[in-house]
Amino acid sequence: MAGLYVKDQSKISATLVPNQFIDKFLPDASGEFVKVYLFLLRQAGAGRNISVSAMAEGLCDTEKNVLYALKYWERMGLLRLDREADGTLKGIGLLDPGEAAPPQTEAGSGQRAGADLRALQSDEDFAQILYVAGRYTKTVLTPQDADILANLYGNLGMPAELLEYLVEYCVSEGNKSIRYMEKVALAWHEHGIMTVEQAKEETSGGGRNVYAVLRAFGITGRSPAPAERDMIDRWFRDYRLPADVVLEACDRTIRNIHKPSFAYADKILREWKKAGVREKADVARIEEKRREDRKPSEKTSAEKKPNRFHNFPQRDYDYDELVKQINGF
Repeated sequence: MAGLYVKDQSKISATLVPNQFIDKFLPDASGEFVKVYLFLLRQAGAGRNISVSAMAEGLCDTEKNVLYALKYWERMGLLRLDREADGTLKGIGLLDPGEAAPPQTEAGSGQRAGADLRALQSDEDFAQILYVAGRYTKTVLTPQDADILANLYGNLGMPAELLEYLVEYCVSEGNKSIRYMEKVALAWHEHGIMTVEQAKEETSGGGRNVYAVLRAFGITGRSPAPAERDMIDRWFRDYRLPADVVLEACDRTIRNIHKPSFAYADKILREWKKAGVREKADVARIEEKRREDRKPSEKTSAEKKPNRFHNFPQRDYDYDELVKQINGF
């Protein structure tokens, strides 16, 4: 297929975005963080002074999220944050993206190279993450645990507030393993979840349902493939079936074919939907009705009983078929 051309026919003033930023940093950055960086480019191009509160107002965001974004770009080497002696932010310097080297991703892992724990020792937000993780899991974190959290915070740029919620959520679900938390965090990152609000929306609805389905199928260590996620969304969003009905279909899938199959479960749920299932009790009622429908009717049974005119048992002949055989047609 021929390449697509792009023409700039606008006649308005523009903000220049460095090609190095687009090539090296844009693919892995959260959209919320990109907005902050573009906003800074716009202000710098106009020679304006700006405050964190004004940035938050201009982007319809919170000051805390803006600060998270600034710290992320500082770790990426695109900004220099000048602070007062008490740590108050007093200035922002834009650095050359061409001279910054983004952390490299480990092949096929979805994770970046290990963060520098020594560089994070003085980071109060990261110290708070470690404190919350230890408090909720009621364990002493190992160096490997700290390294996982450092990767999520320092390399993937997940805000401290989000990671604190991650720990709280996973522990509430009965999972205290930091490695399990890492899997959940990477799944969030793949879906562009970078704020607590987005994570709460994910875990309270679709996300919680997704992980429940995976557990019912015995699938661990990965997120659902796009086609699988679409199917799960269909069960809950389009079919509007409750979780216990969906999980029952997953259990029956495993019992019937002895392996997880989203397509097989979808067939079960599609039939239940057509039959009017709204809750798990409906499944039992439908199955009972089917069993009743299979039984001979009372009328048929009565016709087969001997009566006073026939004291010998009736036989189940197909009289129409017998007539055809006798007459030869």
